[in-house]
Amino acid sequence: MADNSFDYKRDGYWREPFTLEHFIYVLRVYEQILARQSTPERKQTYDVNSPETLARIQDYRHNQRVSIVIVSAPGKGRIQLLCEELDNSDGLTSANVVKLRVKVCRAKPCTLEEANALTLNEVADLLEGKYSCVVAEMKSDATPAVAQEPAPKRSTERGEGRAKLIAALTKHHQYADGSCLHLEPIGNNRLAKAAGVSHSTASEFFNNAFQGHSKYKVLCRDAVNLVTSLKLLNNEFAPHNLYGHRPADEGSGDDL
Repeated sequence: MADNSFDYKRDGYWREPFTLEHFIYVLRVYEQILARQSTPERKQTYDVNSPETLARIQDYRHNQRVSIVIVSAPGKGRIQLLCEELDNSDGLTSANVVKLRVKVCRAKPCTLEEANALTLNEVADLLEGKYSCVVAEMKSDATPAVAQEPAPKRSTERGEGRAKLIAALTKHHQYADGSCLHLEPIGNNRLAKAAGVSHSTASEFFNNAFQGHSKYKVLCRDAVNLVTSLKLLNNEFAPHNLYGHRPADEGSGDDL
């Protein structure tokens, strides 16, 4: 049995690189073949050896070769989409690709010879980029300018960031009235997000207040120590907390 496989890259219609000029040429060849096949003057014949039948067979094989080359051309799909975006509805035709070539010359700008030397993907990159810029400009013109307030920046002040972190940590542990209802430790990044500060600010806070996040997690295992720490952070200790069970007036009796 004969091998009917077709290596399009060995075909005479294939080029590397596959330029815009060559793509237009191959499309024209394909359109000429289709025109011959659809000519009404060609009579239907059943004689396989007749010149008419042999010509039809040759056109059919020629059509198959050219079709595979067109479909396999790198960037063909992008060029076809650009053709379909043109005002007419003809799709991928040599005439529409010529129109795209004119657009390339205007957009780049460049000469006809320089446009012909571009690959299909280079043409698509140029025209798609130009189209995106036009659409963006149209949207910008259609949308009234609205003054936007700058997004609030995260606090970079040391004191303000610390206050926010303490408030977020207090809320996380549900600390109130000298007790904690939630002993589960909170992660560095989660606390930073809750306080609205950077991760580095939260990390610095844990280092300064607890000598690191690891020691903070150990501290969370002991409710008494955790309450004491939160009381210290919230500045809730008063001098009388230092007296223990002995009133302040029961000292050594030394008067100044």
